[in-house]
Amino acid sequence: MLDLPVLFPFGHGLSYTSFAFSDLKVSKNDKILTTTVKVKNTGDIAGAEVVQVYVSQKNPSIKRPVKELKGFKKVWLEKGEEKTVEVPIEIKYAASFWDEIRDAWIVEKDTFEVIVGNTSAGDGALKASFEIEKTSWWNGI
Repeated sequence: MLDLPVLFPFGHGLSYTSFAFSDLKVSKNDKILTTTVKVKNTGDIAGAEVVQVYVSQKNPSIKRPVKELKGFKKVWLEKGEEKTVEVPIEIKYAASFWDEIRDAWIVEKDTFEVIVGNTSAGDGALKASFEIEKTSWWNGI
């Protein structure tokens, strides 16, 4: 198996302008993980960018993807404009995977890394983390 870099990563898009991400903040309460990041149009014309929020579990009990897309938000910016973008995600959706033995979703006690950028490649992505203090299971939506 060859270990070749991805030519066109998810989120790869062509734009007539450029953007910079900064000041990532991650907070959580019992139910919601809130990611905020500043996005600035550093190019010469107005344009849109998609903020992508990926989550990666540090020590999962099963084999999981390196990172999973959990939320996104599109922002429109004029030349030189900067906005703070907020992407709220329910904790149970941000951290869960299906437990086949219990026939339920599981949120494991662990550290989770939050990776925010504009493609799945992670070039220039900002990173932060959050903790799940107790393993729990859930069913339903």
